[in-house]
Amino acid sequence: MYTKNFKAGVQYDDYTGTLAADNADLINIKQELIKVGLINENEFVIGLDFYPLGKYSGQDKEITVDYYILDDFNFEEFRDQIRSGIKPTVRKVNQDLTFREFFDLFKRFNGTLSLKGLIDQIDIDVTE
Repeated sequence: MYTKNFKAGVQYDDYTGTLAADNADLINIKQELIKVGLINENEFVIGLDFYPLGKYSGQDKEITVDYYILDDFNFEEFRDQIRSGIKPTVRKVNQDLTFREFFDLFKRFNGTLSLKGLIDQIDIDVTE
């Protein structure tokens, strides 16, 4: 077991930002993971972490996804535990996907990056 700060990061963090995604209508991440035998019915995907495999990997799959899993998840109880400072223990499973398979998990997917996070989550005036 090890501790992970659940935040995106790379070696130099030249650009940092935020991501947001909506669940897909036709594909449910939990059901997909049950179908391939990575989780069971009483488990819940609480988070995911993803990164490209690299153009020199020689694999057909292009992205690795780490899923963070909780057993018998209750949203309100979990939120209250986090707020009270209790560090959760989660199980990690992973899966290699094509970019298409990955983005098909979501209805909408949006990301922002800014140099060293300088304009992260602030109002900016934009001209075109």
